[in-house]
Amino acid sequence: LYKASKMNGEYKKETLNNSYSDVDKNEHDTDAFVKSSGQHGPKKFCFKVEIEKSFGIIGAIEVIFAVLQLLNIFISLRVGLTLFLVFNLPLMGSWLMSQKLKREGNTQGSYKWNTIFMSVFSVRLLLFIIFGFIFLIVANNENSTTDFLCHRYYGIELEGDESVQEKSEFEVEIEECRTQIRVFGFLAYVPLIIFQFHCLLTLYAYRDQVENKLYVDAVNDEEDI
Repeated sequence: LYKASKMNGEYKKETLNNSYSDVDKNEHDTDAFVKSSGQHGPKKFCFKVEIEKSFGIIGAIEVIFAVLQLLNIFISLRVGLTLFLVFNLPLMGSWLMSQKLKREGNTQGSYKWNTIFMSVFSVRLLLFIIFGFIFLIVANNENSTTDFLCHRYYGIELEGDESVQEKSEFEVEIEECRTQIRVFGFLAYVPLIIFQFHCLLTLYAYRDQVENKLYVDAVNDEEDI
């Protein structure tokens, strides 16, 4: 009986030690996860703004873009409405929901909505790179695309019953407009890609340096991330 009791005591002691070891291991893993965060991506947004504030600023920029897109609907209904519904509305909505849940203390909900925001942002950037390049190629090889933009945004249009002088003036105006659109397209294409890519990297840095830590603190289990 003494021997059996001793063996039982040693078994309980070993089980208890293993239990404590598992707890210590989990705590160590969580600490390691938290410490490993913040090692990737830019340190500041636009080399000036702290990463903690970057998500709010990028979201605010998207809200401004959404408002501008609404104004664009009055100029070009189909193009403006399509872009607003496909990109601006999901981006603005997911950012607002993420911010709302964050203020309410719902870290997991905020995390999920930010995931949607980052996903839509990534898709839009990819499509902008592809279709922006196609637009530049097409616009520099034929006039119908640039003429459409000149008509919609500059109001340059030939009615058909103008005099020879008016037609001559129209040709000068439309050619200047075509040149402006083509030059502006090339000048804006690369900087916009660089800025959007920097925003995307900043969003991932925000997740790595800020959100992951908040998420671990909230659920105490980094395996859910």
